[in-house]
Amino acid sequence: DIAKRAEVGTVTVYRYFETKPKLVIECATKLWSREMETLMPLLFPANFSNLNGFEQVKCILDMIGSMYEECPVLLRLLEQFDNYIVKEQIPKEQLLQYEAEIIDTRAMMLEAIQAGQKDGSIRSDIDALQFYPTSTHAVVALIQKLLLRGDVLRSDQETGVKAQIALLIEMELFYIKVT
Repeated sequence: DIAKRAEVGTVTVYRYFETKPKLVIECATKLWSREMETLMPLLFPANFSNLNGFEQVKCILDMIGSMYEECPVLLRLLEQFDNYIVKEQIPKEQLLQYEAEIIDTRAMMLEAIQAGQKDGSIRSDIDALQFYPTSTHAVVALIQKLLLRGDVLRSDQETGVKAQIALLIEMELFYIKVT
């Protein structure tokens, strides 16, 4: 189907991608990179580097939270891609390039936390390597649940989507903030 749509021979597709999983991984990586290149300048303030560490972490989490409205298709893709990886039992070593591309916010978050610990806006006992995946996975998982499954239960309709995302981010920020 891919060869037909690209108007090339099947052999040509397999010349570049030995297997279907390699093709899927490459496509997911390119899509993620393209979308993030478009989104980053729109979502981060021009003065980002002048903010204290806590404010930078807030910007990063708010950017991830805004993906609900800004790029729901990308978040659906991530969910479907994760399911594909599990179903096809893709070895982790085949995902190294994909992982390097999709976690480009990791370095930003780690730097922001370290800056916040240095400038006194973030608690010194926060483990940045633990906070980053936990906080971002929680926000992305909530968004994906809301996008993919919507209001499954009547109680899901009682609180707006934006309010749920904002509350989760607020709790994460409260956890790291120096009081």
